[in-house]
Amino acid sequence: DDAFLAWGWRVPFLLSIVLVGVGVFVRISISESPVFEEVKREKSTAKAPIMVVLRSYPKETLLVAGCSIAFGVAFYLMAVFGVSYGTGQLGKTNSEMLTIILVAMAFTTVGVVFFGWLSDRVGRRIIFLTGSIGMALLAFPWIWLISSQSFAATLAGYLLLCLPYSAAWGTAGVFFAERFETRARYSGVSVGFTIGNIAGSAVAPMIATSLFSAFQTASAVGWYLVAMAAISVISAILLIETQPTRETTASEPAAVQ
Repeated sequence: DDAFLAWGWRVPFLLSIVLVGVGVFVRISISESPVFEEVKREKSTAKAPIMVVLRSYPKETLLVAGCSIAFGVAFYLMAVFGVSYGTGQLGKTNSEMLTIILVAMAFTTVGVVFFGWLSDRVGRRIIFLTGSIGMALLAFPWIWLISSQSFAATLAGYLLLCLPYSAAWGTAGVFFAERFETRARYSGVSVGFTIGNIAGSAVAPMIATSLFSAFQTASAVGWYLVAMAAISVISAILLIETQPTRETTASEPAAVQ
């Protein structure tokens, strides 16, 4: 522990240099989509895409924000509140909780790839909604399992919640992107996603801690996740309904199907 506090915590940050290099390589290697290349050839790219988003897509942007809340809150409840609750209230060690987080995130990585693949076959909408509803349904089983003294039960709880989390997170980017025209797509998704993160993820650990302190039970945190998931489910349903109202011209096909 002393070695970790002295210098060990710096190692992940140093290793992130490698990830930055990988990210730059991937970005350079991947060409723009044919749809965006066509927009550039026609010189119809938006000079101020953020203004296009705010003027033409305010409803979609807010609904994307609402959709983003559930999986953002779920992640920070697992990564921050769950660890604090396990070590502070249940006597689990930091090593145990961090191992659980590591295994859960590895499981999530596989889940994201799987649900992304599945969404190509059955549609983003149904997978995203299933994931958001699943987080609501599994909020209390997660709480009950992590409240156990058992390492295995706690790990099972995390893996259980990571399943619907992976479904929502794995399809969110493309599901959101399909709501905006090509020239404003990146800005629309970015603005909506950021608003959702500020409203949900940024305050999730603080709200969870306050609820636990006020009610002296982790069930209050479960209700919090249920409420946030309900917001995302409603937002996704309304976001689905907006798509048929905006016709797509022949020169503006959906970039992703």
